[in-house]
Parts: sequence; C-alpha cells; structure tokens
Amino acid sequence: MASNEVSGTSTSSNSTSMSSETNEASKQETFVIETDSKIKRELTRKDDDYSFRPSYGVVVLKWLLTFLLCLLLLAFVIFSKVGIISISQQMSRGLAGDAASVMRAQGGFVSLQIATVVPHVFSFIRGILRGAFRKDIRWPTQRSLILGVVMSIVESVGTTLFVFCLPGLTGPGTIVLLMSGVFLAPVLYNVRHSWKVPESVAPDSMNRKWTTRIVFTRIVFIAASLMELAGLAFAGYAYHNHKTDPGMDASDAKRFGVLVPALLCLSMSWIPRMQSLLLKTRSDAVVTPQAQQTLNKDQTHAKKPMGFNAQSADKNLTNVKQTMVKSNPRRKSMHTSNDPEAQTTEDGTITTWKLTIVMSAVKTVCIMVFSIIFYALVFPGRPAKFWVDGWGHLGSQMTSTDWLMFAGNIGGSLFGYFTAYIACTTCMQKFGFTVPLTLFSTPLSYVTFYVMCKNDVLGESTCSMYGNTYSVIALVLLVAAQTISTGYLLVRSQFLVMLKEDKLFWTPMYTSGLLEQWLMLSKKTEYHDEQHEDPVLKASRTKVIICTTMYREADYEMRQLLQSIWRINCAQTDGTRHFESHIFFDDAVKVNEPTNSVLQLVYLVEEELDVKANNCTRTETPYGMSFEWELINEKKHKLLLRIHLKDKHKVKNKKRWSQVMYMSYVLDFFLKQNNCRQDERFILTTDADVSFNVDSVEALLDLMTRDHSVGAVCARTHPLGSGPIVWYQLFEYAVGHWFQKAAEHVVGSVLCSPGCFSVYRCSAIRDILPEYATNVEHAFDFLTKDMGEDRWLCTLMVQSGWRIEYCAAAKNSTHCPEDFDEFFKQRRRWVVSTLANLALLVKEWSTISRLNHRVSVVFLLYQAVHLFATMISPSSIILVVTGGLTYAWSINPTISVILQVFVMVVYALVCLTTSSKTQLNAAKFLSVLYTIVMTAVMVGTAVQVAKEISKTEDAQ
Repeated sequence: MASNEVSGTSTSSNSTSMSSETNEASKQETFVIETDSKIKRELTRKDDDYSFRPSYGVVVLKWLLTFLLCLLLLAFVIFSKVGIISISQQMSRGLAGDAASVMRAQGGFVSLQIATVVPHVFSFIRGILRGAFRKDIRWPTQRSLILGVVMSIVESVGTTLFVFCLPGLTGPGTIVLLMSGVFLAPVLYNVRHSWKVPESVAPDSMNRKWTTRIVFTRIVFIAASLMELAGLAFAGYAYHNHKTDPGMDASDAKRFGVLVPALLCLSMSWIPRMQSLLLKTRSDAVVTPQAQQTLNKDQTHAKKPMGFNAQSADKNLTNVKQTMVKSNPRRKSMHTSNDPEAQTTEDGTITTWKLTIVMSAVKTVCIMVFSIIFYALVFPGRPAKFWVDGWGHLGSQMTSTDWLMFAGNIGGSLFGYFTAYIACTTCMQKFGFTVPLTLFSTPLSYVTFYVMCKNDVLGESTCSMYGNTYSVIALVLLVAAQTISTGYLLVRSQFLVMLKEDKLFWTPMYTSGLLEQWLMLSKKTEYHDEQHEDPVLKASRTKVIICTTMYREADYEMRQLLQSIWRINCAQTDGTRHFESHIFFDDAVKVNEPTNSVLQLVYLVEEELDVKANNCTRTETPYGMSFEWELINEKKHKLLLRIHLKDKHKVKNKKRWSQVMYMSYVLDFFLKQNNCRQDERFILTTDADVSFNVDSVEALLDLMTRDHSVGAVCARTHPLGSGPIVWYQLFEYAVGHWFQKAAEHVVGSVLCSPGCFSVYRCSAIRDILPEYATNVEHAFDFLTKDMGEDRWLCTLMVQSGWRIEYCAAAKNSTHCPEDFDEFFKQRRRWVVSTLANLALLVKEWSTISRLNHRVSVVFLLYQAVHLFATMISPSSIILVVTGGLTYAWSINPTISVILQVFVMVVYALVCLTTSSKTQLNAAKFLSVLYTIVMTAVMVGTAVQVAKEISKTEDAQ
C-alpha cells in the first residue's frame, strides 16, 4: 500500500511539471483548422442558451394556466360563499312567512347543516384512508390532541354562529364584510411576532439589510392591523344600521352578542401559531446536545467549498477492493447509521393525517349539535323540533334555486380547495392563489350580492346598503388589510414544486362556510413555519455525485455523456447545488497502462470539456489508477471530474461491482470527509452513453427533496438509434414509461429505477448496500443479482421501506441496441431478471408489507396479475396464432397448437444445450418465421371480422 501511495505521489508531481510545460505550449498560436467554424459556434451558442431558459411557448403556457387557475379558484370561492349565505338568508326569512315558507325554511336548515358538515366528513374519510392504517405515521401527542379538540370546538362555535345565525340578523353584503373580520387576531399576532424576529437572528448577522427588512415588516403589519380595526369598526356600524326585515328584527345587544363571539372564535382558532402548535412532535422538543452540535457543525461546513483528498479516497477504496476480492457472507445485522438525523430520540414524522381524523370528527359532531342549540337561542320560537321536521321537507319544499345554491356551495368548496392546492403545488401561488383570494374574492362577492339584490333573488327589501359610504370604506380597508398582511406573507414565501397537502397547509382540511379565509390562514408561510427552509438555501447545501459506469463504449456515446457533464458544469452558480462527477471504467488497465478505450475517453475529455489531457492528476490506486480534472466554468465554479480505471486483476469487473465501489466511496468517504448529512446528499447514476440536461436533473432532485421517504427517482428514457429494432424499442420504451412506471408510481412504488439516469438517496443506499454487495451463492441469486442489477437494487429498497417514484418531467436519451444479436442478449437478461424479482416480491409479500406501507394489497394484486400474465404469455401467443391461422389458411387448430408447442420445446432445448451463436441463429430464424405467420394472422383476423360484420348487417 505504501508503494502505491509513493507511486501516486510521484505521478502527481510529474503531472505538475507536465502541466507547466503544457501551459507554456498553450500560449503558442492555435492553427485555424483547429478552431470551430462559425456554423458550429452559432449552433453551440443557441444550444447553450436554450438549455438554461425555457422556451417562449412554455412561458406563455404557464401564464395561461396561471390565469385559468386564478379564474377557476375565484369562481369556486364566490360560488361557495354565495351559496352558503343565500341558503341561510332564505331560511331566516322563510321562518317569518306563511306555512309553505316555514316548511321551505326547515328544509333549508337541514340542507345548511349538510353543506356545513360535508367538508369535515370528507376530510374524515380522507384521513382514514391516508393515515389511519399507516404504522409509520404516529398518533399525535396528548398535548396536540387536547389542543386539536379544543380548537375544533371553538371553531365549530364560530362557524355555527356565522353560518346559521348572523345571516338572519343582517344583509348578505354585510356578512361578506364581516367574514374578513376573522383576520383580526392573525394580523395582531403578526404585529406581536414581528418584534421577536431580531431574537432569532445572530447579532453578527444584523446588518443593514436585515434591519431594513425587519423595520419594513413591522410597519406593514402595524398598518394592516390599523386598517383591520378601522374596517371592522365601519363594518360594525353598517351591521348596526342594516337590520333585516321587521319580522326578524332583534336588539343590538343580541345582534352584537352573536357577532363578537363568532369573530373571536374563528379568528383565534385560525391563528397560524395555534395551527403550528398542533403539529409539534416529540422530536421538536427533545434533541440531544450531540445532535444539535452536529447540526450546527453541518451548517458551518455547508458554507465551505467541497474539497477532495485523493489519498484518503484511495484508502477507502482499498476496503472496497477487499470486499469484492474476498468472499462476502450475507450479513444479518443492520448497518449502524452515524448520520446526525439518527441521533434524535424520536422520529419526527408529521402526524397531520391522524390529527385530521380527530379534528374532522369533532367538528362534524359539534356543528350538528351547536347549530340546533344556537339557532333556538338566537331566534326564539324555533325549537329543535323544526330540525326533525326539516328532514321531511328537504326534498319536497326546496326550490330549484335552493338546490342550485346547495350544490354550488358543496361543489365550489370542494373544487375550490383542490384548485388552490394545484396552484400552490405547481408554484403558481402568487397569481393563481394569493391574488384572487386577497384582492378579488371579497369585492366580487360583494358585487354579486348587489346584482342579486337588484334582481330580487333573495327578497331583500332595499339595496341601499351596498352603496352606503360606511360599507364601501369598510370593504376597501378590510381588503387592503388582508392583502398587505396575509397576502404579503404568501407572496414572500417560496416552496418547492409538487409539495403534498400536509407540506403546504397546516391541516389538509377545508370549510364551506368561510373558504377563502380558511385557505389564506391555513396556508403555510415562511414567516410562521418554524420548520420551513428556503429552497435556494437548501439547494446550495445539496451535493450531487454523478457516478457513471463505462465499458468500451463508442466515441459518439462517450461524447454524449461528456456534453451532459459540461452542461451541468456551466449551470453551476451561487446558491445552486454542487456537483462532482466520477466515471468507473471496467477493464481499463492492462500491465499498468490505460487501454485504447481509456485513451479515446481522455481525448474526448480534452475536446468536449475544454481541459488539457496533460493537466490531469494521475494517481496509482489499489484498484488500478485514476485521472482527475477540475472543470471551471465562466462563473469560477468548479466541478471535479475523476475517472477511475479498474484493473480486472485487482478488482472485480461488471457493473454491479462498479456500483458497489462508488456507493461505498460516497457513504464511507465523501460524507465523512465533508461532514455531510445524508438527506442532503444524492447519487446521480448514469450510463456511459446517456444524454441529459440540467432541467431534468433538477426535476429529479426536486422530487427527492419534497419527500424524504423517496429512496430513488427515475426519469423518462428515449432510445436513440436507427433501424427496425430501434423502431420496436421506441414503442416498448413508451409503453414501459408512460403506462407501466406511471401505474406503479400511482398504485404503490416503481419497481425499477434504471441506472442509466436515476437519482438515489444516500440514506436509502446505506440501508441496502450490505446486502447488495453480497456474492452469488445460489442459482436464483445469479438471476436477481447479476442478470439485472438495477432491478434488484430497487427491490431491496422497496423491501427496506423506501418508495421509488417516476418523474415524467425529467427525460434522457440513450443509445439502444440496433442489431438483433445485441438486442436479444439484452432482453434475455432483462426478462429473466424481471420475472425473478417479481417472484421474489410476491414471495416475501408479508415481510415487505410490514416494512413498506406503500406496498398495499392493491399493489400486490397488480404485480401478481402482471407476473401471471407474463408467465402465460407463450400460451396466449399460441392461441392467438392458432386462431389467426385457422381464419387465414384453414389450418386445423389442434395441429397448429401441436406444431407450436413442438417448436417451443425444440427452441428451449437449443437454448439449454447449444452455444450462444447457435441460439442467436435459431432466434433469428424463428423471428422471421413468426413475422410471416403473424402477418397471415392479422390478415385472417381482419377478414373474419369483416365477414362477421357483413353477416350482422345481412341479418338486420
């Protein structure tokens, strides 16, 4: 080992002298024939510009979709609000009318109850389906449960008073104004919270920028609170003056006795701080000092540039070499994790869905009970018996307008909530969520009721209230207050794309009474979410190690990979993810010298990456040798490129052992040297002939960042090449990605994340690497481990409880087999590996289902049906061919079946007893034969179908 280190040192010193000579030579004039032509320069410039900015069509499409989401959300929210207020208004006015109006009002009361509790029943069912049976999601703590129950009761009181009582005491326009009063407590809390901001910032970081930002935030919140108070005062005055019809009149004491508790209950229960306390887990409060010290150290190291120590890496890879040279028995003990996250005392799994079950159930019961009690107290003479009679009048006495308002409220609330979620999860929340809710929803609702009043839809006696000066001033002040307070926080907040509901909202529920207010106050913001982290800052700490396996690829295939690495290097800027690239070259060293394939790669590195071959650091290693360059882009950011040349006499060949090498390097050396957290470190695996762009890499990493239970993400692969074999693979790849992987992603988990272009989480690799590095001991092991290493790696991840996802937004291109021989060999490996891993998945179903909650019964049935269909595919083909031959050439079905079974048995014997060349020749002959037969089958089947259609028409 010492000799190796000495050799590596001497080589490095030689490379230094060589690089100085090269620098002198580079100063000489470059010949014209060595430069790029104008055409090539222009094409390269346009390609580079296109790689780093979206097309105009994409930008226009995104703005159109944002505008569409804005309109849809606005329509749904207004429809929901108009529906709930209209039903309540008709109910209150009808109770003072004749007998028919009273019966209609009783039915309206029941419909109002149904419309109010439907969202909570729906949330309760979703909570049961999403969280009740998941063992990985803990039940909330006792404190969270008590707080959740109390908040649910308080919210139910406010909702009941606002929906069932207030509309009977004033007009609908005033109700719209008073609904904006629920922002009172959140705005006042923002003012109080703004004075605590300096305490959370280190004194040495209190620069002018921070001070200005804090002062501006305080001014904004103080102004918002004053506007909110003034707006409520004007709205209260309008509420005092705008009483309902004389038959429903009530004293001011009673009217304000209903208003004040309604506002306070909803306003207090919807304070973001109160909602954030619901999600507190044990791990938020209990963190060991060692863990905190490690986290602080990690944040310090995150700001330092990455370094690289070749000698330390070589020592680490020596252990990998010993692992692969010697027999590696199966390990029964789990690998002990040393990462900082593992040092917390409790798992910090969010308990949102199980908390949703409790809170939805409490709200449903409380609203049903409180609505009957409060309505009887506020409006004497309407006893609880009216509720019983209302069920009988629900269908007979309600008009079409009542049903329209009822359906509008339920549908508008449901679709409004999911439209808001789509706008937020697609990062269109500024104009698709914040703008319509803060600026337009309340004024348009006010105008809508004014139009309805003019057309006498609700039977209001006068419309003078809508033009009243106090009402208009209240409208302006309340809209301005919610815009510069809540709207300001929503616009400032940045979130990752495609986040789930429990990451976007405090609790994944909604309400039909005050939908827009609930959406704005339940949406998480950077200001109130203590767990939120700026995506840009988080991305700047992320390290991605590009690991490529290579073995005698053609020059045009190598060129594709190097061009992709160059695009990654050019895209690196301040605040973005950091990359480094490693290429593991099999059978690359012979007699301590690199092979011709390696020299070809080095030549392409010099040509494509704008570095000199002599400038590399050449190091003798225990597994062979390595070449290393530092790629520097225009912004002076560096990307390390290291080519590991494996000597087959020192270390095992083949792709799986190259994967074991780079996985062990990342886990045992890279993470320790950089003091990295595993949740911020990823491995991007690629093949040597793959082409990808920066956007695709970012799309894969975004999916990994938003969900820490995802162990791997794969992209959509496009095959390259020409000829009939490639044409078939274009169709096959499309079916495999657009149908099979998409279905697996939805039903449970993708079962194969191809190594040609996928991202793996380091913590997931740590869980499965001990098993993945074991030797083949049985025949079945050979089918799973060496015939399809990528699929077996993913099978181990699924068994360990990780989820694998498919990202259709990320794409890559790779060369596929163009001749029959290579295609046949590839598919012979893939088909056997797929069947073996599917059989293993079904066999160990009970164990997998305990460790991985995503592997459900539906997922098992889907895979079992897939396995069964694959197993019976030969017999299915025989039956199809038999039927076609019967139609085409009138061949006896029995003879046809016997002949095909005979051919199948003979081919199986050929595969078992003859050489590979003979097998390929037999496969070619049978492929041509079956092509002719299937042509006849298609023609015969078409003729038979035409005959059947003709007979049917004649019979008619």
